[in-house]
Amino acid sequence: MRLLVVEDDRLLNNTLCYNLSAAGYTVDAAITKSEAVSLCQAQDYDLIVLDVNLPDGNGFDFCREIKERRPDTAVIFLTANDMESDQLRGFELGADDYVKIDITDSGKGIAESRQGMIFKRFYREEDIMGQFSKKSKIEILIKFCIHKAFLKNTGK
Repeated sequence: MRLLVVEDDRLLNNTLCYNLSAAGYTVDAAITKSEAVSLCQAQDYDLIVLDVNLPDGNGFDFCREIKERRPDTAVIFLTANDMESDQLRGFELGADDYVKIDITDSGKGIAESRQGMIFKRFYREEDIMGQFSKKSKIEILIKFCIHKAFLKNTGK
């Protein structure tokens, strides 16, 4: 399974790519929309993890372009944009999920708790159920990576 991470926060991008690669996925990274477009012209991806706010464009436009070209590519938005209208727009464009990132210091304790719960859920359900669907496993891993990057960024 080939993944593309499109995220302009270098720490989060690197953390996601490292952990997804360590989990056995082939991962490419882009910091800008133009980099992502170039990569998608050269390679098809099974899943794209996509930020909404990019330095040279927005993830909504990129999602629309990808879905027109390759509708079966899964897209998970990963963003600090928490407006319901943004979520709806993402889903209307064909996104499979919309994950909001809490990047405030006040969310640090919540992030620590969620990281532990996500990590335990990932391994417990794998043991109980034998195997997740690939999409579920990736979504849980991505959420774990987000919280890991957040805690690293806040000095934990």
